[in-house]
Amino acid sequence: GTCPDGSWTKRGSYCYLAECTPRNAEQARERCASYNATLASVHDLDEHLFIDQLCKIASTTYGKTCDNMFYLGLTTNDQGQTWVWDDGTPSDYYNWDVVEPDSLTLEYCAVLNVVPNKGWANILCNREEAFICKR
Repeated sequence: GTCPDGSWTKRGSYCYLAECTPRNAEQARERCASYNATLASVHDLDEHLFIDQLCKIASTTYGKTCDNMFYLGLTTNDQGQTWVWDDGTPSDYYNWDVVEPDSLTLEYCAVLNVVPNKGWANILCNREEAFICKR
């Protein structure tokens, strides 16, 4: 498909948008839905690196309004035994940081950390962070 006008970036058959306005996971999900998108799923290292780069560009472009953490569409509702993508695609790839996921009794939402070599972390879903949409 074609990407919406503006800041969306095309890769393969998908379009991606990193937004810096801090939102909690539910608000980020609603914002993506308003674009007919979902919080992004990631299925291999190439896609991870592509999204990481988009988020880095977003954080640089917007200066200090953008934190290091970007919500992905990955959540758990069984304390980390299974992780599920919002868009219903298979959970076939993870890029957790070395000590992640941790605090699984509380932290049910996943973020990508743009700090070099940090990978993904799980955090409290009510934390307000940047996020990335995919459609």
